Amino acid sequence: MWLANRHNDMQHLVHKLSTKEKVQICRDRLVSMKSASEEWKRSCKNILQQNDTDMDTILHLAKQTETVAVKLDEIFENYGRGVLAGQRVTKKNLMAKPDIPVYLFSNLVHINLNSICEYLQEVLDGDNSLQKMNSDAKEVQKMRVVQESFVKELGMPWHVLEKKLPAYADREYLCRFKDLKFSRGTPLELKQECKKIRDMLDSGEVPLESTALNIFTAENNTRGCVVDVNITSLTLETIRDTCPEFNGAELSLISIPEDWSEDCFTEQVNKVKSLNLDCNIPYFNIVALCDVESISSVKKILGQTCCRVEEGYYFLQFNKSSSKTLWKSVKGLVVGYWSETGAVNAVQVNFGNDPHHNLWIVEDVEQMSDFLSKIITMFCAEGRWILDATRKQGSVFTTALQLGRPCVCLEAEADQLECIYSSATQKLSWSGASEMEELSVPAQD
Repeated sequence: MWLANRHNDMQHLVHKLSTKEKVQICRDRLVSMKSASEEWKRSCKNILQQNDTDMDTILHLAKQTETVAVKLDEIFENYGRGVLAGQRVTKKNLMAKPDIPVYLFSNLVHINLNSICEYLQEVLDGDNSLQKMNSDAKEVQKMRVVQESFVKELGMPWHVLEKKLPAYADREYLCRFKDLKFSRGTPLELKQECKKIRDMLDSGEVPLESTALNIFTAENNTRGCVVDVNITSLTLETIRDTCPEFNGAELSLISIPEDWSEDCFTEQVNKVKSLNLDCNIPYFNIVALCDVESISSVKKILGQTCCRVEEGYYFLQFNKSSSKTLWKSVKGLVVGYWSETGAVNAVQVNFGNDPHHNLWIVEDVEQMSDFLSKIITMFCAEGRWILDATRKQGSVFTTALQLGRPCVCLEAEADQLECIYSSATQKLSWSGASEMEELSVPAQD
């Protein structure tokens, strides 16, 4: 009886918590958790007594940066004082200090961090009300869906569409499509409009210059881009400037150099995680290619971020020149699995037919592509994005596109960029090749 009464008391207290206090509870719990797992969400829901929609909004607010937290605190304080724009305050509710309804933040879950900060700042500055902020965020989400559909149907990045076809990238023009139903894919009306635009392009009625040289398209229409930046400097905006359709990498490959440092690799892993969380991707894998001596350190660092870590080995037979260098030809492969549920269906890292070992033997240079194909198909589903930070002269990039996995290749060295372009243009259609014959190879089965 005492326990039952105690539980009822707790529920009664929880109902009295404000949205701000509920967000703070979630933030406090996030500190001790690697991810917002389903079990964690259920636990929060039981504590906060929220419905599913409210719970998702509160969790999203709780997972934002300190910058957002500070702005939210100020908004809650101003709301309590009754000084927010558009806020109706009477003597009755001023004394009661009513809470901000959760639904007024619900559409913030669909926009990026920078936009969230801008919207909250407009509310703080008195330039916008909470109600108008929520409706504006909803309109932004509708327009983003329209933009993504245009990018997909026309097969060109958004910045190219804005530059080359400004009349069709105009907001007023796009608004006519925002209320269509996109839940089951691109609506027929929008598909027909994009077909009309493509027909005009093909007929020459609308001139279109070649796209940037770092955009590639495989024969199977899988697109990829090369971004001239190091992974530690990478941002979501950097990728989307070239590939607006990028929505998080299900597989990220990182090659560990001999002169690597644990701090640098930790920064890279955290960068991959934050990038995917910004895209709200529910699960992803990180594959680190490293020397055998580095495996234990790499596993430790990946284990701090990922839900599960496994290791494998591959033997570069064509690299050995003598028995003294035989061991140096054995390389390590460490796989980290992350899932917002906390539970992963990990793949056993066995590459050969023998189930008792996890060693892949690469006999010659040509077989390196087979090895990369195996990794890609094991840890990334078809149609999902890959982030290639291996600096392996485009071999991962071209293999991924041939296998139907769109890919972002990172490279900060100019000489390496030339190798990637050379490799890609030999095996893939080059969307920027206006004066050269486009070469392509059939997509792999």
